[in-house]
Amino acid sequence: MAINFFPMRLLQIVIFCLASLFFGDNGYSQIRPIKPFGKVSALIVGISHYQNSKIPQLEFAHRDAEAFAHYLEFETPWNVAPENIALLTNENATYGKFINELNALVDSSQPNDRLILYFSGHGDIEKVEEELMGYLLFYDASPTTYASGGACMVNTLNDYLEKLVLEKKTEVILISDACRAGTLAGSASGGPQATTSALSQLFNNTTKILSCESTQKSIEGPQWGGGRGLFSYYFLKGIKGMADRDQDRYVDLFEIERFVQDSVRKASNRKQLPVVKGLSSTRLARVDRKKSEPVPTPEPKETVASAPKDTGYLTQLALFEAALERKHLLFPEEGSANQIYESVGDEPAARSIKKVMKISLATALQDEAQQALNEYIVSPARELARRWSDVSVYDYYPDYLGRAAELLGPDNYFYNDIKSREHYFRGVNLRLRFDAEKDNKALLETAMTEQQQALKLQPIAPHIYNELGLLYKRTDQEMQAISAFQQALNYSPKWNLALTNLAIIYREMKQYAQAEKFYRDAIQLDTTFALSRYNLAVMFEQMEQPEKAKVELENTIRVDPKFAEAYYNLASLSLGDPTAEKYLLQYIQLEPDDPDGFNLLGYIYHSSDRFPEARQAYQSALMINPNSYYTLSSLAYVLKELGEFEAAVQLWNNYLQEHPDSGRAFFKLAGVHSRSGQQAAAMEAFRKALEKGYDNQNEVLKDPDLDGLRAMPEYKSLVEKYFPDKK
Repeated sequence: MAINFFPMRLLQIVIFCLASLFFGDNGYSQIRPIKPFGKVSALIVGISHYQNSKIPQLEFAHRDAEAFAHYLEFETPWNVAPENIALLTNENATYGKFINELNALVDSSQPNDRLILYFSGHGDIEKVEEELMGYLLFYDASPTTYASGGACMVNTLNDYLEKLVLEKKTEVILISDACRAGTLAGSASGGPQATTSALSQLFNNTTKILSCESTQKSIEGPQWGGGRGLFSYYFLKGIKGMADRDQDRYVDLFEIERFVQDSVRKASNRKQLPVVKGLSSTRLARVDRKKSEPVPTPEPKETVASAPKDTGYLTQLALFEAALERKHLLFPEEGSANQIYESVGDEPAARSIKKVMKISLATALQDEAQQALNEYIVSPARELARRWSDVSVYDYYPDYLGRAAELLGPDNYFYNDIKSREHYFRGVNLRLRFDAEKDNKALLETAMTEQQQALKLQPIAPHIYNELGLLYKRTDQEMQAISAFQQALNYSPKWNLALTNLAIIYREMKQYAQAEKFYRDAIQLDTTFALSRYNLAVMFEQMEQPEKAKVELENTIRVDPKFAEAYYNLASLSLGDPTAEKYLLQYIQLEPDDPDGFNLLGYIYHSSDRFPEARQAYQSALMINPNSYYTLSSLAYVLKELGEFEAAVQLWNNYLQEHPDSGRAFFKLAGVHSRSGQQAAAMEAFRKALEKGYDNQNEVLKDPDLDGLRAMPEYKSLVEKYFPDKK
């Protein structure tokens, strides 16, 4: 995986205010003004296409970001060096990448520097509270539970930038176009508008340029620049010179405010009015009136223009890239990306390489865990199946997140966010181990401690409350579980999984009416959410209402044709009907390694005297689980009915080699011998069965397979000995 250092890595933005050294229009030499700031850097984000399709897709947000980055590098006398511009668009604009790029810019900032943060995409909050809150949604955001990651809380960003301004005396310019059209999780309660309001009222020491007022939507369309956002289109026109009303070759904040407000208001027919806040005399741009032709957009660069030429560093960089490509991040340590990063020294010649490595490593360490969490929130059935099939699936995530947090440092405002997820996954891993081992309650206690620690670091995280609910459920604390799930819903009212978990608690408490209400609420929120329908069907089964259960299982399959358990349950409810076989074959296709599917299929076949097909089904089940007594017994029965006595005897003898004290197995072996006419062998097996403790009197006296023994004196003697009180 090649690392884009300064293409999609244009690294830090800000607008230089350098005065011309040449003659002005009047022919007189101009005095160079004192430079009002030092280095300019910029972080530019534009997201049109989100990873999850349930987040409304935009058309031109990424083009707005690209146009602004191009302007800074090529179209202004105050052009910014490419290594100081970080451009993140679409799939490259993950929350982890944003955090690490921002951290790199802030680390390199000095007093009197200028930093521009530009965001074009969605902003939202699921539940509008009295306090100012909101989230900027990055590419890997989930459509609900924004606090779980993939979205940046504007309050945290505010605190982070405030510290930069107050401690490092760096000037910050925030340009936001985050109130876009489309239905988001918080749209019904005014979430996007609340986010814009928070952006407007927070960041008090920051120059702010927002695309619209909090009650408006930001417009985009092909009529502006061949496909742009309305605000971005006129904002760029303004800083390129059209806003320079006094013709002094500078565009200040007052001028850009007048220009974008007049232009955007008119073009939108008064539907959109940008908001500008800050010192009106702040110079944003230097105008180059001699430039007549636009500079073409360059092709993305694949190497670091300012990277050291030392081949040793380039070799280490190539090894680092290869380790990232293989996802060899921390373990095993030898040859890992982290080890290669640590091996690069801190001498000046290595700093640019190490800086790029740090950003890439910290991002990669967060990405996989974030994807798993997103999948759990959006498609829990699929992610739960992955967890259940391999309880070690998250083993590395806590260490990955811990190292990512370490790279940021404990003084970073995003540190707690990442450490919270580290504790969250440690707790999840412990719960999964408990689910596998069942009887180790100490695992649950430690898991609870981890989640409580996660909550201290991120107190409004619905995914943590949901996990606490699951832990309370496993420790039979139903009321605490209900409270935890309700708190998860308080912060994420449209999270179907939390609603479904709440319904499960009420179902297990046999409060069926309340459980059904929550199931129905979850389904209403998202008719494609299969897990709620499936669990509703399970409740109807529990209530002995099979027809209602079948309806919901059919609905489950309709919305998710790969929901395997629904096919299995439908087959179980349809025994005796031809559809049972059809459902079971579909289940086996989805879950070919589950012996239960083949066992139930074998039962369907042998209960309808289709013994050859039953034999094949049971043999398939036995190949998956050779130690299953049920499968072996069923297969032996089928072989016996087919007259394949020798194969049945061999089957039981193999079992008895592993379980020599199984009286039940000796009894079944006696029946096979007797049916095949081997009465002496049958009597010997029967005697051993009783000696080993087999005490099912009804089968001993009535099993037709032993009819060949019952006239024999030894049989009668053994029965009188072991069942003296037989009726």
